[in-house]
Amino acid sequence: MRRPHRPAPWPFIAAFVIAASACGEPPRKEMDQAQGAIDAARAAGAEQYAAQEYRQAVLELERSYAAAAERDYRQALSQALAASESAQEAARAAADRKAVARGEAERALHRAEMQLAATRQRLEAARAARVPASRVTRHKAVVDGAEPTLARARHDIAQDRFKAVVAALDALGDRLARTQSEIDAAIAARSARRPARRGTR
Repeated sequence: MRRPHRPAPWPFIAAFVIAASACGEPPRKEMDQAQGAIDAARAAGAEQYAAQEYRQAVLELERSYAAAAERDYRQALSQALAASESAQEAARAAADRKAVARGEAERALHRAEMQLAATRQRLEAARAARVPASRVTRHKAVVDGAEPTLARARHDIAQDRFKAVVAALDALGDRLARTQSEIDAAIAARSARRPARRGTR
């Protein structure tokens, strides 16, 4: 009785392909595919957000070319396939880490916007308390200079430049926090002097 045909197991097929390539030509198709995967990973930001995985993919492709130059086409194919896999992993890691970085940058932008709004309210309170303009001028300069920083941050976020954004906004937040404290101190000092002036009349 004739036995039913069974498909060859994948490990056997893979071994056959690799063995055949050892006696044939360089695995140009796989090397080109690896280069394409590396290019796609770089476009996804892997150089910045998945540097280790990206460098591994580049190194494996370089090894593939070196093996092909030595006519070790089996090793060339193995390294080309590894380079494609590493590049794809780099692209996935870059996408995940970029999303995290974007979230951090957007949260830093929101915090800075809230701090700027609070500082403006403090300035209005200082004016209402009749704090001398000479004491308020430099605080107003900090507030006026904050909006261009926020505008640059919004632009950088749109351009996927997240790390610089977080650093710049954290620095701005520190300046605004100090400004708020100084304004509050000026308001308190002004309020403390008022009763003494009325009592001397």
